[in-house]
Amino acid sequence: MKTQIDSILIPTDFSELSESALKIGVAIAKRQKAKITLLHVIDRFAYLQPAEVFIPEVKLSPDHIAEIKERMSKISNRMLIDTGVTVEGEILDGQPSEVICSYAFK
Repeated sequence: MKTQIDSILIPTDFSELSESALKIGVAIAKRQKAKITLLHVIDRFAYLQPAEVFIPEVKLSPDHIAEIKERMSKISNRMLIDTGVTVEGEILDGQPSEVICSYAFK
């Protein structure tokens, strides 16, 4: 019995390892005719200094968020042009491990 994969979730932090995961995901997506969702989770606490731990909410600059959106867009466009695979970008806030698992469950 052949298993059909319709959708592949690939979390990214834009690292070299994430790029490798994307390449493997694209190879699978091509064989299965699946779509890819590339997920980046903004961990606002990663931008805190140790003395700032008790700040309730960190506001990222609009420039930083725009840069993340631009990177996601470039990756999506590059994958479509180079491989023909549709890659949709998704940007969420929160604790990366929790958000990724929750998104995958949905």
